[in-house]
Amino acid sequence: MSQIELLLSRLAERELIGDLDRHFAKLLCRLDGGGSSALATIAALTSRAATGGDVCLDLASVVLPGIEGLPASGQWAAELRQSKVVGRPGEFKPLILDAQGRCYLYRYWDYEQRLARALLQRASADLTAIDESLLCQGLERYFPVSEADSSFVDWQKVAAVTALLQRLCVISGGPGTGKTTTVVKILALLLEQYPEGQQPVIALAAPTGKAAARLQESIRGAVQRLQLPEAIQAALPMEAKTLHRMLGTLPNASRFRHDRDNRLPVDMLILDEASMVDLALMVKTVEALPDQARLILLGDRDQLASVEAGAVLGDICGDIPGFSQCFARKVAGLSDIRPETLQGESREELANCLVALRHSYRFERDGGIARLARAVNSGEVAESLVLLQQGSAEGELGWIAAREELIDTLVEGYSGYLTCLRAGGSPEEVLSAFERFKVLCALRVGPHGAVRLNQEIEQVLVVAGVLQTDGQAWYAGRPLMITRNDYNLHLYNGDIGIMMPDAQGDLKACFISSDGRLRWIPPMRLPAHESAYCMTVHKSQGSEFDKVLLVLPELDAAVLTRELLYTAITRAKQRFDLYGPERVLTETVSRRMRRLSGLPDLLWDGAEERTRCVPPADFPGEQLSLDGF
Repeated sequence: MSQIELLLSRLAERELIGDLDRHFAKLLCRLDGGGSSALATIAALTSRAATGGDVCLDLASVVLPGIEGLPASGQWAAELRQSKVVGRPGEFKPLILDAQGRCYLYRYWDYEQRLARALLQRASADLTAIDESLLCQGLERYFPVSEADSSFVDWQKVAAVTALLQRLCVISGGPGTGKTTTVVKILALLLEQYPEGQQPVIALAAPTGKAAARLQESIRGAVQRLQLPEAIQAALPMEAKTLHRMLGTLPNASRFRHDRDNRLPVDMLILDEASMVDLALMVKTVEALPDQARLILLGDRDQLASVEAGAVLGDICGDIPGFSQCFARKVAGLSDIRPETLQGESREELANCLVALRHSYRFERDGGIARLARAVNSGEVAESLVLLQQGSAEGELGWIAAREELIDTLVEGYSGYLTCLRAGGSPEEVLSAFERFKVLCALRVGPHGAVRLNQEIEQVLVVAGVLQTDGQAWYAGRPLMITRNDYNLHLYNGDIGIMMPDAQGDLKACFISSDGRLRWIPPMRLPAHESAYCMTVHKSQGSEFDKVLLVLPELDAAVLTRELLYTAITRAKQRFDLYGPERVLTETVSRRMRRLSGLPDLLWDGAEERTRCVPPADFPGEQLSLDGF
């Protein structure tokens, strides 16, 4: 065994790298003509970082005690620069090492550069020409000023004005802050700017089928509440698609039908749940938009980031510094809000595209759920513990300590929909009752993972006498969650249905679509699925339930972060309960999910020159592609 193979084996034994990372490192060493211990180590760790969600590897963070033959701290960059497969920004090499000591797989460096360039170009574009008089009239209708509280700042109105003036608008807000309602008002204001018959083409999209269905449902609900004019209602888009479907997937390809050379035929794109969109998908989406199109990103910057590499929404938003002086005056003049309220210290044009919605219409500010969410989000361990231990006067919080209490909570939580099913309730009533209570967990596998918990909850309900399965896989009352999109059946990843008899008495899975129609699917026709008594917090993003029970594992894990806990808490509308050890909760609140990325520097500090790499003229592109790097 060679020295490099021995080194990679030792890294694998420590579980610092996987098999894919080892093979990648060995490939680069062969391309380098032999390689070195430094190259093999950094190549493997950079590959591993991308798998774990980081866009790059910080060389300063690489500490490997007990492994001989590696450079001293601070000497990594010098050794790597001697390699033929490590390049500087702008060079076409498998690994890119920048001036800040960040090492990238080439494609992620390229994605980051392209996204920063596209966003800044959109943010720096001239203000969109609008009829200001018409806009002010619309603002008075859709955002009436409350005389009871003249000091209240309507950030929804600020977001609406920003979206009409800018080609890029990023609206961040927690649950219940009215993001979807704001979007419907923005669309109404925009449509009023166009003569009848000349309305713009507007697309609605989300990263998952479940999120797209939720967006459709929310748009329809907001339209009914706002009582918009019939002409505006008729022009509003009502169908949301997944990003992959909108862009057009191609067989066996990492690109889409619509890209920077074949733009989407739209004038505005509204992208919901933007926090779930990874770096690669975001850059491909932004580049597929026409230069003159508006882009509105919606999401909660404090929620979990994407499963794949990157935390794009968080990188874009940062701390939301406030508008520049000039733009603050422009928005204030249209919205009757004092400019000093809107103005910040940043002079970056991107700052004029960011708005945070700060008032929750779902939670009382002093309510238990809202206070716990703020404490967790701020990393306040002591406050979080006190809130959960003492509960709340409103009965919004609880900490379940004993297994007997956990079982009682499960039986009480799921008895509602099962009782409704046995009593002959309509399918709509059964499905609605099921959505009132949900068990969430952090992990998919393991003793406290979703797979195991689904089995245990089923057994708990059987023993309690509220569920009867007769030992069958298919039984009345079994909840199912789709795990793979099936466009022919109009079922999407995250959709939840329940097994129940149809009108003819045949046992089928019943789903309710975003337009309120029931869909009955025989068990044998269902796409990939699993039981849905319990789901991971990741799967729950974009959903909301009356009551939520979060089950933490007995042992700490790296995925347990305050962002995960915050996401779980804010899925609950009325009550949040937690089951798990205090030590694990303490570690969870203390740990932040940090995705290493150079995007904030590119967007805000200009630390890296934004340059586009052009492959050499003699590069055999059809014979060798760096897309996999």
